[in-house]
Amino acid sequence: MKILFIPVNYNSYNELNDYLKSLCEALSKSKNTQVTICIADNSCDKQEIDIEKFSSINICVEQFPNLGYFGAALEIYNKQIKSSDFDYVIISNVDIKLDIDFFDKLALVNSNPQIGWIVPQIWSNEEQRDRNPKIITRYSRRHLDIIKLMWQFPTLHKLYRQTLYKRKKHYIPIPSKNIYAGHGSLIILTNNFTNIYPHLEYPVFLFGEELFLAELCHRVGLIVEYHPEIKVSDEEHISTSKMDSKFYCKCNLNAVNYILKEFYE
Repeated sequence: MKILFIPVNYNSYNELNDYLKSLCEALSKSKNTQVTICIADNSCDKQEIDIEKFSSINICVEQFPNLGYFGAALEIYNKQIKSSDFDYVIISNVDIKLDIDFFDKLALVNSNPQIGWIVPQIWSNEEQRDRNPKIITRYSRRHLDIIKLMWQFPTLHKLYRQTLYKRKKHYIPIPSKNIYAGHGSLIILTNNFTNIYPHLEYPVFLFGEELFLAELCHRVGLIVEYHPEIKVSDEEHISTSKMDSKFYCKCNLNAVNYILKEFYE
């Protein structure tokens, strides 16, 4: 397997170090896996990243002003996909740790030419649950309008977090692997996806990335497939937890507005 990792860092250098360490440990247990890591550094106060201690893998760092999660990731994606033939492209936050068997489990996934996005288990240490599957079936226009209303009135979002959101801890796994969208903290795109979409533009600063990718898959008939045996752990919202609540809601509202305009009109 040839895999491109695009971790996006925002003032989280300690977490990035742990991320790279877990990746190297998993890679050391895997055979016939080649990894390239291109770090998108969005940080305000840039620090030097010591890539020499991870000399067993090919790592590069690209520095950006804060372009947002996908803004920075796609700057690298659009350059790398044109020049290299990767089996998978993995876009992720850096507050993630890979399971030791991550690559071995990924290698066992059936190479179905219809699969565009592989969704792993993302175990939340804070919530003590798998954050996937994020969305099982495609949202209706009415459902998105309700979500939009929640972001227009932040009090509704706060109420949701205190009530319905907590029920997700008791989620019962679905019998089918096919879902609509995975969680955005770690996204595994297959070469079926990247061959169709070698260039991507997502003009939203933050949020809505899962819906964007799900709609791109939906548009061309690619499958989003949930594989809970592929495991990572999530150390929780290192960057977004620092955001002002009003700005957080505004970014989410902008994302929903874009999805509605681009895919539901």
